[in-house]
Amino acid sequence: MILNQDNWLEFQQRVRKLQPQDRAQWGSMTPAKMLAHLTFFFESALGKFDVKDESTFFSRNVILFLLLYVMPGFPKNVKAPEMITPEPDSDFEAERAKFERLAQAFIDLTNKEPNRVISHMFFGPMTLRTNSRLLGLHINHHFKQFNI
Repeated sequence: MILNQDNWLEFQQRVRKLQPQDRAQWGSMTPAKMLAHLTFFFESALGKFDVKDESTFFSRNVILFLLLYVMPGFPKNVKAPEMITPEPDSDFEAERAKFERLAQAFIDLTNKEPNRVISHMFFGPMTLRTNSRLLGLHINHHFKQFNI
């Protein structure tokens, strides 16, 4: 699923079903931490901070292709580095509002500049258009984690 204006309403409806007391079906994230984790990637794509490209030929060309076009979804129970699983800045409702605000900002920027190249820490340089597919799959993965 691509994160774009056409699909935003569905993503928005799903995130609004999320409750602070919901439990993950796998992994150990709380709903607020999951939202903080996802907003990290929006902030990165929007240029809120510099991202060190730690990609490899294999991650840029094989893993990314498999994630985007072959696999039915992200694998479960992959331990993410602490740097991309920050503690929430605020309470659950504020994290949800931040997620929605940054998602819309990402969609707006992608609509204006789909071919803008950004740096992804694991997958290297990619266009916003490609990142919208990756983020859509990533969000969908975590929404399934919380059964929304």
